[in-house]
This record gives sequence, structure tokens and C-alpha cells, in this order.
Amino acid sequence: MDLAHTSEDVATSNQGVILEALNQTPDVEVKNPDGTWGGNDPNIYGAYGANPFALASIVTDHKSRYQGIGNAYAEIQFTKDLSLRNEVSGNFDFAAEDYFLPTYAMGLYTNTTNRGTTTSAQNIYNSVTSLLNYSHTFASKYFVSATLGHEAQLFNSSLVSATRTNFPSNDVTTISTGDATTATNSGTKSDAATEAYFARANFTYNDKYLLTGTIRRDGTSKIGPLERWNTSYSGAFAWKILNEDFMKGIKGVNDLKLRLGYGLVNNQNISNYAYGSTLTTVATGLSGSSQLTSSLGNPTVKWETSQSYNLGLDVSVLNSRIQLTADAYYRKTNNLLLSLNLPYYSGTYANGGYSPGAIQAPYVNIGAISNKGFEFSLSTYNVKSKDFNWKSTFVFSRNINKILALNPGTPAIYGTYTKSVVGGSIGEFYGYQTLGLYKNAADFAKYPAVWQNGSGPIPITPGSGGVWVGDVIFKDNNHDGKIDANDEAPLGSPLPNFQYGINNTFTYKQLDLTVFMSGEYGNKIFNQVIVNGDDPNQNFGYFPSVLNYAHIGLINPAGSSTDINNVYITNPSTNITRISQSSGDQNTIFSDRYIQDGSFLKCKSIALGYNFNRDLISKLHIASLRVYVNVSNVFTITKYQGYDPEIGSWNPLAAGIDNGYYAQPRVISIGANVSLK
Repeated sequence: MDLAHTSEDVATSNQGVILEALNQTPDVEVKNPDGTWGGNDPNIYGAYGANPFALASIVTDHKSRYQGIGNAYAEIQFTKDLSLRNEVSGNFDFAAEDYFLPTYAMGLYTNTTNRGTTTSAQNIYNSVTSLLNYSHTFASKYFVSATLGHEAQLFNSSLVSATRTNFPSNDVTTISTGDATTATNSGTKSDAATEAYFARANFTYNDKYLLTGTIRRDGTSKIGPLERWNTSYSGAFAWKILNEDFMKGIKGVNDLKLRLGYGLVNNQNISNYAYGSTLTTVATGLSGSSQLTSSLGNPTVKWETSQSYNLGLDVSVLNSRIQLTADAYYRKTNNLLLSLNLPYYSGTYANGGYSPGAIQAPYVNIGAISNKGFEFSLSTYNVKSKDFNWKSTFVFSRNINKILALNPGTPAIYGTYTKSVVGGSIGEFYGYQTLGLYKNAADFAKYPAVWQNGSGPIPITPGSGGVWVGDVIFKDNNHDGKIDANDEAPLGSPLPNFQYGINNTFTYKQLDLTVFMSGEYGNKIFNQVIVNGDDPNQNFGYFPSVLNYAHIGLINPAGSSTDINNVYITNPSTNITRISQSSGDQNTIFSDRYIQDGSFLKCKSIALGYNFNRDLISKLHIASLRVYVNVSNVFTITKYQGYDPEIGSWNPLAAGIDNGYYAQPRVISIGANVSLK
């Protein structure tokens, strides 16, 4: 047994610290009586477990960032209606990081080699914009405005990183003090440019009918010369119904507007130089070095395009005490851009899923998806008086995501735990369905399917090597008498059926109170934390797995414990599997056992404030003074068993995965807003 085991991923990630804290058993001390860090004995626990408090305390990761943002413009007013505006803007971002992993011992969990890394990076953004604006009102009824524009943007970034190991001390961590023979370094440079020509026009007739049109021609360096330029356009119409003559006699209506919109927009949110392959230099076994491919390009990659249709209504009644804004939309995205997920044997990884030594897979236009739904916002003044006021706002949105098409030869888009197919939504969980545990011989007669692994079927035999009472019953979806990949099925989507928010504001004289709540319904979460936590064969299991695992009893105490007709589960209501010397991997394979309802209602914030009387503070030359206390993430109502159900991801193929997610903290802040005369 390797007693010098360590995991850099555990030591360097917040998720690793959280996961280790959840896995660790309470009988392991944070610190031993002699002051050394506590840790588990793998000879007792059967596995290693790091001390999460120690990791959070001793690993150094200092980050600094300096950012400067500025812009300057010059405007020429040729006439009352015609002007030219030129603007130059820039964003300068400089960052540095010093990371150090010391040597340590946490029981028998040790790290004998310290390691330090210093990183310096800079990102520079510049843009130049020119706008020629014209606006005029004709005959007091016809308002026209138009804009012609040009915009150019340039992005530059660079990064240098140096690493050494075997520092003589954990206290001196300057990169130059590490062992020079272990020095490694890396660096990257990247740049990208975009350019656009555009025109925009607005027309209003008698403050009743409003027309807007826009057209753009965009180019990007991320896409190859043949597909580099693309055109987008949009149009909108609004009808102020309240200003019509037939509405003049109607009282109580303060606003009534109908809106229609259509647009074609483009997206090029992919890696720089995505149409070409890139190289990296590596050392070889011979003297010298060699260049290898680090990312695969796609010279035919093109812009992602989205067509959007929108129908909206704005209503305000009863002196604006009730205000409603409602929108229905349909959006179809063609040429969907995605970093291709290729089989592991290809030696590639999709963007965001780095694997050492692998090549980044190319970006491709993989298919088409649609999003349709509706959303509305309702605001009401429930009480409106001299001293006391109460205003409520309720927002609701419902979106349906659907994959319309995938390229020929691409039957599905795969993530680690997801499978996206035509007709379903993107990023759906996909795995095995379960029917509980085998409790007795009758269950084996009712569910005779056995697990099929790479070396053949796992037999129904006693002991640790086969399927037995206390093991998981997997659903044989294709009814072929065995469980294999052909039985996998959709297990739910991390996308919610709907989202909502509720905001209430109360004011009484100088006091104000705001309570904001938000929620989601219908989304699923893969609770990866309980894969080990509910496994009684892992000694880092939770108390339910320790106390309520499937206990195997004998119908006839004098009979055989290897006779399937003589064994049963004494606690049939449990969902925790049996203890075995070497539990089959089939019990903990990805299945609906670990998919949980992620619906929640969360009180996001409560803010209480007091505005001092102006007459009182005017003597202090203060125009206004407000003191407040604010509490965020106050409470959460949910059935989800993890720390926080509000889990997101920039990657749609990895959303809703809780592998030790760092929960949002409750924050209490006290402050004051002061305005001087």
C-alpha cells in the first residue's frame, strides 16, 4: 500500500476541499495533541482521505489583479440634426499568482515533495468606434433618426508561468529558491480582432407607431477567411394603443403597447484561431525538443446564427398601480458551435475539459437547437398611502430547449454524464434506471437480468463477486435479459421547467424593507457527493450508510447462507446497498440513484434601511444619509440533499453536477450612503 499518496487536485481546488470535508469521518481530529495535522489510517478506512481544514490552511495561493478602464471621445455637431462621434476605449488587465504546495503529513496521507508556481498574465483590449447620427422631426408628427457606424476591436493576451519543486523550506517560497534542475516553464500568446459596419434607423409616427431596423456586417479573426464575415439584422414594431383616438374615453389605463420583433444575430464565442491548429514544444528522449499539435483546427468552421421572433405586451392601469410586461418568443439557432467530444482513444479533449498530454478537439458547427417560451413581470402597488407603501414584483419565465438536428455521423453529443439527442434538450442526464434492491429470491425471479461487463456477465452467486441480495436492481429497458449500455435512458435535465422571482418593498416614513426571493422548479442535479457517501463499502460513508445498509438475514438460521432461497434483506425499506469484500462496480455506476430534484425557493436577500430626516442632517452639510443592514442567502427551501441546489455551469454539457460545489455563503453587511451638499 502506497503510504505517500497525495492528490494535487484535492490540494488546489475549493471543490476538492469541500468534497474531502464531506467525505471525512468525525473521528479524525483536525489536529493531534502534539500539534501535527490529523489524518485517517488507510489500513483501517480502506482508502485515503485528506484533512480538508489542513489543506485550506497550508496551501498558499496568492492572487493579485490590477485593471484600468478608460475611454475618450470627440464629437462634432455639423448641424442641429447631424453629428459625428469618435470614441476610443481600452481595458488593461494585469494579473499575477503565487502558488505553493508544501510538504505535509496528515496521518499516513503525506506529500513529500513541495512545489511552487508563479504566473503572470496580461490582457489588453482596445476599440475604436465612429458614429454618424442624424435625427429630425417633420411636421411635428414624423420623427426619424438614423446612425451609420464602424467599430474595430483588438484583443491581446499573454501568460508566462514558472514551476519548481524541492524547495529547501516550506517557509521560503520564492520561485528561484526551488531546485533549479526541476525548473519548468510555459507561456502563451494570443490575439484576436473583430470589425463591424452597421446601420440603424428609427421611425415614429405621431407617437403611435414605432419602427426600428438594424443591419450589421461583422468579421472575426477566429474564423477562417472563407467564412470570416457575416451579416445580421433585426426589425421591431411597437404600437402605442393608448394613444389611439378610440382609447381616449377609456379611464384607468395608463399604458398599453403591443410589440413585435424579429432578428438574426450571430455568435463567434470560440477560441482564438479556431480555424487553424496550434503547436506546442516538448522535450524528447533525445537531445533537443520537438513540436506537437496542441489543438486541432477546423478551417470550415462558421458563425453560429440565431433567428428570434418576439411578441410583447406592456400594460399599466389604475394610475400605474398595476403594471404588466409579457413576452413570448421563439429562437432557433443554426450551426451550433461546440468543441467536439471525441472518444478517449482519439487523444483529444473538449474545450474546458483539459487532460494532460491530450489535444484540444476542434470546434464544429454541430447542429441546430430551439428555445421557445414566455416570460412576464407583474408589479403592483398593494398599499399606497402617505406613510406606508407596499410594492410587489413577480417575474416568471418558462423556456423549452430542444435539439432540432445534429450533423450526419453525430447521433448524439456526449458529456461525462450527459447525452444530447435530437428531440431532447441539451445536456440531459443519461444513464441507468433502478428499481430498488434485490431483497429476496422472489426479486431475482421477477427481475432476472444480470449485469454485463467487459469480460462477460456477472453471475448471480453469493459473495462479493456476483449479483446478490442487497445489490441494485437495474431496469432492463430492452428486455434482453441483461443489463448493458443498451439499457441506458434519459434521467432528467438540469434545465428547470420554469424560474421565478418575488420582490417585496415596504416603506414606512423613513424606514424601508426589501425582501427578494427567487426559485427554480423541475431541474435535476447529479449529487456526486453521495456516490461514496451512500456506499457502505467506503469507510467515508455517511451515517445512513453505516447504520442502514442492507442487512442480509437467513430464513432458516440452520440453512445455508449461499442458498438464494434462504437469504433476504432484514430491512427492506433501505436504499443502501449491502456490504461486501469487493462490491461490484455496477452498484455505484451512474444511475438515477444519484439524480435528485433540484427545485428550490431561496431568499436571496433582506435589506432594512433608514433615511434620516433632511432637516436633521442639513446642519451637518449632508444632503442625504441612509444607513442599512443587508443579509444575503438568508435561507433555502428545497428537497435537494446537497449543500446548495443553485448549481450552474458555463458548459451546457456539464450543468447540474454537484461534485463538492462550493455553496454560496450567507453574508451580513452594514453600511451607509452619504451625499454631501
